[in-house]
Amino acid sequence: MASKALNLTLGILFILLAVLMFIFPGATLWVIIVVASIFLMIIGISTLIEAFENKEEMDKLTRLISIILGIVLTVLAITLFIAAFISENSGFILFTVLLGIDFLLMGAFRIYAGVINKELVSWFRVLILVIGVIMVVLGILIFISPIIGGIIVLFVVAIAFIVAGALRIILAFKEPEK
Repeated sequence: MASKALNLTLGILFILLAVLMFIFPGATLWVIIVVASIFLMIIGISTLIEAFENKEEMDKLTRLISIILGIVLTVLAITLFIAAFISENSGFILFTVLLGIDFLLMGAFRIYAGVINKELVSWFRVLILVIGVIMVVLGILIFISPIIGGIIVLFVVAIAFIVAGALRIILAFKEPEK
């Protein structure tokens, strides 16, 4: 369990980030795009390294999929990174389209998981389904209007950061000393 100081610090940081998202949505989104492209690049390169280093442990199909995924992620990351620096709008549009695809896929996966996982507690299955539906709706909204969809996603994340921050702060004061 995290310490009181860590929970309090994280709670304050989450809330400060949320406030920055509300006050400076364009700048915050640009930073998110740059950081996301760096993470995508790290994941893509790591996937490639793993595919080439673990030849014996992977079957041919898994290795081929890992190589293709690594290349695609690395190329997307480089493209997104360059687009963010060439034009704020092109980086934003590319990022929101990728986010829309991710939301559609992850939302569909969550809906599927909520339907087929009969061993889960019913309230948790409903929660997974609701989150899946929200993600699919946000994904569709992003495709209908990338700018409005991106802004809505940014504000949803900011609200989630406020909730996470508040919960961390509450936890910091409720957690007993060790």
